[in-house]
Amino acid sequence: MRRTSSSPSRRSWPGRWRDPARCSPRARTRSATPRKETRESRRGIVDHVRRSPDVTFKAALFEDSAAMLGLVLAAAGLILREATGSDFWDGLASVLIGVLLTGLAFAIGRESAVLLIGRAADPATQREIRAEILGAPGVTGLEELLTMHFGPEQLLVAAKVHFADDISADEAEDIAGEIDRRLRERLPVVRHVFLDPTQRTTRRGEPA
Repeated sequence: MRRTSSSPSRRSWPGRWRDPARCSPRARTRSATPRKETRESRRGIVDHVRRSPDVTFKAALFEDSAAMLGLVLAAAGLILREATGSDFWDGLASVLIGVLLTGLAFAIGRESAVLLIGRAADPATQREIRAEILGAPGVTGLEELLTMHFGPEQLLVAAKVHFADDISADEAEDIAGEIDRRLRERLPVVRHVFLDPTQRTTRRGEPA
């Protein structure tokens, strides 16, 4: 009676290792994430990394970049050690990799801390919000605009808005609802909009 082995034969191993479709799904997903995020934001990769509040996106990009740079440093250290016969280069490469990982941890921690304490929208987004509010009919001015991220895809907008003198309370409410709708359509990241109707004041603080 012939025995059958449940383990794969040796002939199957080369094909499995050479087949790119069998590479780690996690590695393919992580490498595709930055490109997908950049396409969705319609910005360049550098501009998107600088402006994006998504810590997960930045962590994936920074970790992959640090891993590639770490491999380059390790390879350079080994090559120089073999070429010179000195262990100094191997040790130097290890120190540089440690510094690289420390800087990576600091960068990710700083981005996370800024988001936790309340990060405002970037200046370009604030300009779009300001233009949308001031472009609404019946709005004569914008006294104050505050924004805060609750997450990568959640932005709160609060503003003190000046309405025309002939605008009634019901009309002001309708205009505020229209501003809310237009902001959500133009900027899907906006989830909450709070508008405070405010009268213009003179220099002495009295209503104009």
